[in-house]
Amino acid sequence: MKAKIVSFEGGDGLGKSTQVKLVADILRSQGKRVTCVKLPAYDKWTGKLIRKMLKSGTAVTFPNVFQIFQWLDKIIFQLFYMRNLLQNNDYVLFDRWHVSMWAYGLAGGANEEMTNALIDTLVKPDITFVFHGKCKRDEKNDFYESDAVYQKCVALYYILWTCWNDYAKEVYADQSIQSVTDTIIQQIECLKEKS
Repeated sequence: MKAKIVSFEGGDGLGKSTQVKLVADILRSQGKRVTCVKLPAYDKWTGKLIRKMLKSGTAVTFPNVFQIFQWLDKIIFQLFYMRNLLQNNDYVLFDRWHVSMWAYGLAGGANEEMTNALIDTLVKPDITFVFHGKCKRDEKNDFYESDAVYQKCVALYYILWTCWNDYAKEVYADQSIQSVTDTIIQQIECLKEKS
């Protein structure tokens, strides 16, 4: 395994997808091989089921079942796709990986022991950027996004994760897009120096 794994985590509408693209472009301009991965994989059966559960609200009604499908989506990716990506890239950038599953799951009432056990089976990133700030989107795509109290609870779990894990770095998304990108690139440069 060669590539560094970088995950971008945080609440909805904070600019994670934008930053994944911008950071990937900068790394590629430096001659690095980069692959971007967005999970859940909505084109796969697990992703289709996850989307259906999010739209209908059953993700909230059955949080443990939802966690298992979230984990299945990730573990299938890890078992069948990740090795190749790690061998053929310098960086693999995840638009959400394991922290979002943890934060949204626990905020939604999923069993903590089960959730932690599922997360422990997933590859830990070399660095995780946890975004904090105000949602920049007006439209709400699913049941989770439309519940303001739930979103505040999710934000709290993200803060806890950042406090408990030294590979997690806070990113304040309310800054300018360029400032956020610069902060992330600086942290990735530090990661390169450590290896």
